[in-house]
Amino acid sequence: MSPSPLPVPCLDCRVATTPGPRCPAHTADRRRVRNADRAIARAVVAASPVCEDCGATDDLTAHHVVPLARGGTNDGPRAVLCRSCNAKRGAR
Repeated sequence: MSPSPLPVPCLDCRVATTPGPRCPAHTADRRRVRNADRAIARAVVAASPVCEDCGATDDLTAHHVVPLARGGTNDGPRAVLCRSCNAKRGAR
């Protein structure tokens, strides 16, 4: 029999949890936020189904105008870009 994994502190509330990095309550919260973000992205792309940089109509994404890495939020403004143009912009 393999030993059970050691508990680690939740990344959000520091309560001991196992097996993942978050307690069950915060795992559910993150899943809810992720699903809401995907719904917003789908709506943005449906409203403007053309890449703003190159005019492509395939493989579109909703690019965060202010990147999350620079303090943007999931409910902030989005630009519709193809995956290639989105990758070129990165976290600028």
